[in-house]
Amino acid sequence: MRFDATITYPAPADRVAAMLADPEYVRRKVAASGATNPSQDITGDAGGDFTVSTTRTMPADLIPERYRKFVPGGVTMTFVETWSVPASDGARTGTLTLTIAGAPAKAAGTSTLRPTGQGCELSYTGDVKVRLPIVGASIESAAVRAVERAMSVEREVGLEWLGEA
Repeated sequence: MRFDATITYPAPADRVAAMLADPEYVRRKVAASGATNPSQDITGDAGGDFTVSTTRTMPADLIPERYRKFVPGGVTMTFVETWSVPASDGARTGTLTLTIAGAPAKAAGTSTLRPTGQGCELSYTGDVKVRLPIVGASIESAAVRAVERAMSVEREVGLEWLGEA
């Protein structure tokens, strides 16, 4: 199932890239998502290409209620964002992957950060795949809704972080 999510920020693309690569920002957005047992790894920096990898356990309420008995302790997922070196205008492209421990589910896609007249736009596009007969589509739908909620939280945390700098 396809997902498309866009966040606008009232800041230049290079400043938002610095935020995305900042360990404190990453810690805050993961914590704001309701995750437990978080870990993060950031390689590179916002001046060039960089990769942000987070692993976290999300509450079982992200899963449709009838399937929660299969994941009583929550869902552990690893999210990896890889960002390119900036173009001359600060624009960047990237890739993203999401894997869920012990589940035949994953997401993959692309990301873009591009300047706009009022700041910049951060967009994620991709597909969620759940390889389970009969129930896969309903879990994919729930996963897309979870992405939408996560993007809302990420924007709130991002606006707060940008306001502090």
